[in-house]
Amino acid sequence: MIFKNIIEKFNMSGDKNAGRDMNTAKFVNKRNIQANAPAVIAGKNVKAGHDVIINAAPVQKTDAQIARDLMIFMDDRRVLFNSHSSEVPHHVTMSIEEIRKYLTKLMKQTQPGSDLERDLTAIRSACRELMDMSYLPHAASFGRDRALLFGLDKFRANVIPILAHISEQYGVYAEKDLAASFLRYKLDR
Repeated sequence: MIFKNIIEKFNMSGDKNAGRDMNTAKFVNKRNIQANAPAVIAGKNVKAGHDVIINAAPVQKTDAQIARDLMIFMDDRRVLFNSHSSEVPHHVTMSIEEIRKYLTKLMKQTQPGSDLERDLTAIRSACRELMDMSYLPHAASFGRDRALLFGLDKFRANVIPILAHISEQYGVYAEKDLAASFLRYKLDR
């Protein structure tokens, strides 16, 4: 925040987003300081007419922010709450793969060993287990698609309580379909 304020202070063009790299959350300003705006930045005198380059380390998200991002993403995953008759095995597979990739991305943002990282790891493990289930030897005789849908119940039984816990622990709320599955799980237990 301090770096953002410095950039805005010395950005005389009025363009507050000049030089902001949204992908890496680095603030960079290469604007020429006007003649009557000498300054001290990071303990160094900056003379008028010189370029100023300010880099800030990427902003670390809090676990609550990561939990919110997770809940927003999971709210749109029908694989967590649709009835079996509404599920198409190929779509289930694609959705589970998307969830695994997203969880890996979020895990890189968490503090190693944190409760949230352990929860994300457990969900990712459940995803992997569901995908593996359709390739077990009994799946060939039972039918791969049936095995996948059969494993969906176990997957939900593993994942829904973890998501409910994350929702409660970090004060992030799910939309109605996912929230209803939280309630169904609590009533079934």
